[in-house]
Amino acid sequence: MSGNGPTVYVGACDRATPEEIARHVRAALDALSVKAPPTGPVVVHAAAPWSHPVYAPDAWTPVVTIEGVAGAFAPTPVLLGVNSLPGFPTRYTTRAAGYDGLAGRIGARIVRFDEAPTRALRGAEIPRPDGRGTEVVLVAPRAWLDAGFRVSLARLAGSTILPFAGALRHLFDLLPPDMQAAELHRIHEAVGVLARAAPPNLVVLDAVEATHEGGEISGVPLHLGVVIVGTDPVAVDLVASVLYGVPTTELDFLPAGSPSLEDVALVGDLTIDDLRERAGAVRRLDPNPEAFPLPSKVRVARSPRARLAGPSGTLTEAFAALRRAGVSFDGARETTFVIGPAEGIPEGTTDYSTIIFVGDSSRGDYRGYSRIVRLPGRNPPLSRILVDAPFAMTIANVRSQLGWRFMVAGLASALARAVGRGGAAGGPTTGPDAGEGGDDRPAPDS
Repeated sequence: MSGNGPTVYVGACDRATPEEIARHVRAALDALSVKAPPTGPVVVHAAAPWSHPVYAPDAWTPVVTIEGVAGAFAPTPVLLGVNSLPGFPTRYTTRAAGYDGLAGRIGARIVRFDEAPTRALRGAEIPRPDGRGTEVVLVAPRAWLDAGFRVSLARLAGSTILPFAGALRHLFDLLPPDMQAAELHRIHEAVGVLARAAPPNLVVLDAVEATHEGGEISGVPLHLGVVIVGTDPVAVDLVASVLYGVPTTELDFLPAGSPSLEDVALVGDLTIDDLRERAGAVRRLDPNPEAFPLPSKVRVARSPRARLAGPSGTLTEAFAALRRAGVSFDGARETTFVIGPAEGIPEGTTDYSTIIFVGDSSRGDYRGYSRIVRLPGRNPPLSRILVDAPFAMTIANVRSQLGWRFMVAGLASALARAVGRGGAAGGPTTGPDAGEGGDDRPAPDS
């Protein structure tokens, strides 16, 4: 396949080792005629929505992949940027995923984007869909914007928000956690703005061990044996959609005016037909919460206007994460989840019937329910739903299972933000706390 638009490198990688990943990245740099500045720094933004041995056992970019990408740019210094989903402290993720140890071993520095200084992006406004009201100006970490070279290290995964998590979905992780939560319902618009206003110099999509049968934290590993590299996140996602078995009719999150798959030129080891063959192993989770296999006493009442990018898709991910953790829904009390202004809410029938309103727009008739739970916010984060929903259903106490390390990490993260720590230029170069010294030098917007 050879188009007249952007070029994407597709490499066959049967076994992910640092040496193999580095070889593919170097081959892609040559094929794409891309050169990193010799002095750096190179910021490698790795996908790590969360890491937890029970609730998110396979959600982060493997250490060997990060080490391989960093090795491809050696001896240029590398900053490892990480930003977990809202409510999941990134410092907890970096420790649990082994990133702290990796940073010390390869001499990299960790920049936790949820604690790092940010800067507004010039020309990066998301207009309201109705054309009225205040536009939202997006921001991004200064460490990313000021880097000599930016590598977006995404991972191919299932998603309950978009058709799949790939290069564009990963760009949304540049936003601070509070902005991610506030603007999740407009992720389709935001990713296009970020691709234009804070673009990576290189996208490396790890599809050696992808995930499927779930969302970004609940997915199950699936060996696809592919590394996809490009300079255009849209082009990378067009190729990734073939590998993940996503039809073009579902790619409505691509920015307006994007190239088509036929416009993309492929180089490397594999053809489009090879990717289609490997896509046969992918099993995608139905992202609609009302379609999730639940016992009859657990129901979802959802407004037909409630899109997946928001409470709907987040609730499905929470269900999938609980199932992946082995939590049974069979012992739940009678529970109804309400998303948006829903009609036809069934009446509660027991003395312990519980109704859970997910998000500020959720409302409806709750006659017969003795317990009313509200999860506030335009888009309640997954962390909140994952803790509060199973407790209200009496099927799990996730808060207690997370333990003191998770709580301490959250407090430390909040303290770091309060005192202005985080950033890219100061502080030590190794160790578990590397990368948390700040540097507030002004720099031009990208």
